[in-house]
Amino acid sequence: MKKINYLILLIIFILIIVAISVYWVFSSNNIANQNIVAGILEKLGREENDIREKTIIGEEKIESKAITKEEEEPDFSEDELESYYAVYKDPYVLHLRKALNGYLNGTNEGMEIPIAVIESQVIDGKQYGLSAFDKSYYKSKFVVLYLDNTDMGGKVIDILFQDKPDKIFRAWVYKLADGRYDLRGFWQLNIPDKELAEIVKIFQKFIQDKEHAL
Repeated sequence: MKKINYLILLIIFILIIVAISVYWVFSSNNIANQNIVAGILEKLGREENDIREKTIIGEEKIESKAITKEEEEPDFSEDELESYYAVYKDPYVLHLRKALNGYLNGTNEGMEIPIAVIESQVIDGKQYGLSAFDKSYYKSKFVVLYLDNTDMGGKVIDILFQDKPDKIFRAWVYKLADGRYDLRGFWQLNIPDKELAEIVKIFQKFIQDKEHAL
């Protein structure tokens, strides 16, 4: 009887050691992946394009459509509008909406390393992480201000939420080797209030457009 008890205790001990080892390996890999992503985000933050110089509308400078107090919001050509609306069918942009929905419903679908995208952290003076901002932003549809490839792979997407257009956010979406997409970063762009107000004015037509926004 004692031999059986010793054998059971030995098996339990071995199982505990195996469980601890597996947990340690998984945690180490997760932390390593998180650190790699954080380093890439820091580089992306340093290399980010100045939104004041370029927007997605015809890839023109914001200054070229600057608005004075006497002027109304600018008009856009049919070609500009057609080109712009096509952006909402871009798989990277569609995936961003999918990942935001995943965050809202708690599944974190669309994020391979959720903690790296969700956790609030400050890097180089920029606020990163979905959890750093109220969820009411993500419940709103968003307007795309800018979309471009990045040297780190994937695309960066600058967005403004229709119901709360008081901040501009940048998302980094990456295409994996198997063809799936992955939201790898999300942070707020530091835009001065005056310039933010000008951008909101320029994009007012699209901020009010519920048909195309995601």
